Amino acid sequence: MAGEFAVHLRNGDVYSVEEVRDWLDLHLMALRGSSPSRRAAQPHRRRSGGNNRGPKARGGMSFFGDLMIRLEASRAKNASFSSEIPNCLTRRANQMNTSQLFRFAGRSAYVTAIAVIISFVTLFVFFAVGGLWGPINDISSVFFALSLIPPALAWHHLHRSLFPRLSLVNLAIGIIAMLTLAILQAALVVGIVEYEQSLRPVLAASAVIGLWLIVNGVMASRGSHREGTVPRGLAWVSLVAGIGSILVGLGFWIGGEEHPLTAVGGLVSFAGIFIWAIWFGKLLLSGKLLGSERVTPPR
Repeated sequence: MAGEFAVHLRNGDVYSVEEVRDWLDLHLMALRGSSPSRRAAQPHRRRSGGNNRGPKARGGMSFFGDLMIRLEASRAKNASFSSEIPNCLTRRANQMNTSQLFRFAGRSAYVTAIAVIISFVTLFVFFAVGGLWGPINDISSVFFALSLIPPALAWHHLHRSLFPRLSLVNLAIGIIAMLTLAILQAALVVGIVEYEQSLRPVLAASAVIGLWLIVNGVMASRGSHREGTVPRGLAWVSLVAGIGSILVGLGFWIGGEEHPLTAVGGLVSFAGIFIWAIWFGKLLLSGKLLGSERVTPPR
């Protein structure tokens, strides 16, 4: 039987295997939060030779029990530390990915600002004298549309915790409009389509980008008082730039490039997008917007 075997501790006391096992179970229960009685926590010593060595027996078991308790605590600590390593690495990776996204989006926003200037100048020159200024304007429009995609991803990253569904839907619609504009302008440059064929789809895509800017401004204006989101002034710039883009399309649809809405909308749109791109790009590169994913939704 297992009870017939004995365990000898360093001070010579003898305990049965069952007694030691019961005593260890009680101490492990105490370590995990249970509350066994003090009397139950001490095993009954098997006496050898009729000598009463109660204190020494308690001392032997105390040594053995302390050793087991320390081993159990060390094992629990190591397990906790091991579980913290993946979490720490994940947080670090997310932080690095966010920082890389913001840096790339910030530089891309500066490209957007340059493309806006070139597009604005060449458009008016093309309407005045024609010639090669038209293809130059089309090429700059391709760079403008494609360079808007990284800032769009960064804007969504900033506001996804505030408006998860709205921000995601707005991002998808905006990127589709940007890609559509870039493809149409590139097709116009290489001669796949004519100017009259691409005019209305280009205007529609530009109007959708304007709508994307308006929704961005609404989201940012509601979250501007929270830490980690864009300033309220940038939200208003986004709103104005989006309205200008829609006015350009509306003016073209009503009376062509000579309609007053086309001129007014063009000035407002180009100025607004230029300011928005420079301001947002500077914020992204400054690192002030990192950690915005911890922002809580508005009530």
